[in-house]
Amino acid sequence: MSFLSNLFNKKLDAEVLYSPLKGRTIPLESVKDETFAGKIMGDGIAVAPSCGYVYAPCDCSIEATMDTGHAVGLKTKGGADLLIHIGKDTVSLNGECFRNCVKQGDKVKKGDKLIEFDLDALKSKGFETDTPVILCSGDEFDLVKYPLGDVDNNTPILEIKRK
Repeated sequence: MSFLSNLFNKKLDAEVLYSPLKGRTIPLESVKDETFAGKIMGDGIAVAPSCGYVYAPCDCSIEATMDTGHAVGLKTKGGADLLIHIGKDTVSLNGECFRNCVKQGDKVKKGDKLIEFDLDALKSKGFETDTPVILCSGDEFDLVKYPLGDVDNNTPILEIKRK
């Protein structure tokens, strides 16, 4: 193959995803929401948050924001679709406790704030707050999970690479 052919046919290197929240990573299977624990939307990891801010896990575009502020859909530079979903059944709050900091179509850098939420209010209302980080396009990408533990938005939690 020629140099140009190699250049254009080269698959992207792996993309590292950093934790979108400060807290502790937990296995996705332990989330108390069958949709996520059963990996119906895709594989990933969850974060038990210790504060109420969601940050961009990598440079990406905002593909979807929810009026309720409880979730955000992202597309990485490599084309992977991600979903960050705060808690269980939090959509029922109709935006109470949440504030979007971005809108659909925005381009963001790793560490940019995406969502603010009132963690204490969610807990006092009895909501689960474990936050899944899901690779929704897993049929196109391989996923590597980093070891579980305490995390912040500078801690790598997942690595994805196009198959």
